[in-house]
Amino acid sequence: MKTTPEFDDLPKLINFRKINPNSYKNESPDLIREIRKSENRRENYLDLLFELDEPIHKFKVIESVTSKRKVVDYIREKLDVSLDNQKSWIRKNDSVDKNHYNFLNKWKELITEKMGVLIFETNGVNLEEMRGLCIFHEEIPIILLNGKDTTNGRIFSLFHELTQLLLGESAICENNESSQEEIFCNAVAGEFLVPSDDLNNI
Repeated sequence: MKTTPEFDDLPKLINFRKINPNSYKNESPDLIREIRKSENRRENYLDLLFELDEPIHKFKVIESVTSKRKVVDYIREKLDVSLDNQKSWIRKNDSVDKNHYNFLNKWKELITEKMGVLIFETNGVNLEEMRGLCIFHEEIPIILLNGKDTTNGRIFSLFHELTQLLLGESAICENNESSQEEIFCNAVAGEFLVPSDDLNNI
């Protein structure tokens, strides 16, 4: 029997990434609504998979994380996207994708297809309150991005939140961008999207 998390203690459930940690007071009704919406969509998706007799795979966390390189390599392997292939996405329909929408859409599609993560974007949530969050489930976890953020901001948040899911947690943020958890997830996202070795070869 599937269960939906309770929403009376959101800080313990949700991992928040905020522009200004000191501005966090209480969850807004808009954010609570978007979280509930994403959970309802997940429930509907699970019901559909059940009706279609489709397998529901468990989300694999990384055991014994020792370095950002281990997480970066794991993500690269699971998504099966080489750096050269990733770079080719800058062009779409014979033109340069200056706004990087193609990158965002490709990553979202691959993470859902290859890793079984549902990805949604908020509507109406203040960017000062939340840039991205994740909700860990053993089956079909959720990443929620702020639809008001820039395209590049959403791409970065996507991999930040994916890293947190791979650690097996969703309530690991202390509402502090300087926490060790936040620093690690930021490092993984940055290294995956713009590998330091590739930068050194420029």
